[in-house]
Amino acid sequence: MTYLILFAGFAFLILGAHWLVDGGRAIGKRLNIPDIVIGLTIVSIGTSAPEMVVSVIASAKGATDLAIANVIGSNIFNTLIIIGVAAVIYPISIKKDTLRWELPLSMFASVVLLLLARDYIPTGGKSLSVVRLDGVIFLLLFAGFLYYTYLTAKNHDRNDGDEIKIRSTAKSLLLISAGLVFLYAGGRMSVNGAVDVARQLGISEKTIGVTVVAVATSLPELVTSVVAAYKRNSDIAIGNALGSNIFNIWLVLGLSALISPLPFQSYMMPDLYVSILSNLVIMLFIIGISPAQRNINRPQGGILILLYFAYIAYVFWPA
Repeated sequence: MTYLILFAGFAFLILGAHWLVDGGRAIGKRLNIPDIVIGLTIVSIGTSAPEMVVSVIASAKGATDLAIANVIGSNIFNTLIIIGVAAVIYPISIKKDTLRWELPLSMFASVVLLLLARDYIPTGGKSLSVVRLDGVIFLLLFAGFLYYTYLTAKNHDRNDGDEIKIRSTAKSLLLISAGLVFLYAGGRMSVNGAVDVARQLGISEKTIGVTVVAVATSLPELVTSVVAAYKRNSDIAIGNALGSNIFNIWLVLGLSALISPLPFQSYMMPDLYVSILSNLVIMLFIIGISPAQRNINRPQGGILILLYFAYIAYVFWPA
């Protein structure tokens, strides 16, 4: 029964996020909000909604290990599996903005988390913790990132390539309401189920957070990037994954820390290092072998996938 609740919670999260995005986009279109703004706010935040709901609810319930592990595990999955699978489907061509800003910012977000969690940047909390002031810093950085993304999209006329359906206001509001209800219900079911499964199997909240929960909450990003790769729109494929990494740390952890300070246990440090190193591997693939070509080819995508499974083996390796 516990497993049924867990996976039903995941299904509710994904369905809720889909309805929220669908209804929100339709409302935005009726209000004549530019497609760029809709894509950067409703769509981007909507695809990160499962991580956000799970981590916020986990933080509120005191399951702080799960709140942090979900974010770090999702970022590792985004970088190694989502970019890796997209590259295997079709080689990813890297644009200048991605190399100059988005990839460094994805790594920078993890580095900032490391510095604040270990109190290298003192913010008044105990060592190895993410306190409320850290959450404020994350949210301010997130606001700056949104502004940068808006300027970039406006200058380059970027969109997600998906036409927005025109719906009645009533139906759009119904979709948004249903999406919010399903997200909340799915978040509670996922958190409760994950904690119960961890106890039954004798594993930590951190372990189930960086693996099962992280993979499930990252499915919307995976679907988006796979579809983009099939359409040979590699800019969206990699931008979606890297953007989600930034959203997860600066928005999701920012909100979670505001609700309740998050103790950052020392046993989570290796996972955070893997998150940082995975971004470094992407950067080396892009500029280390052929700086002029600037792409991630199929063999490199395969290497990223293998690295992820090596990480999973490390997580479950007996201590």
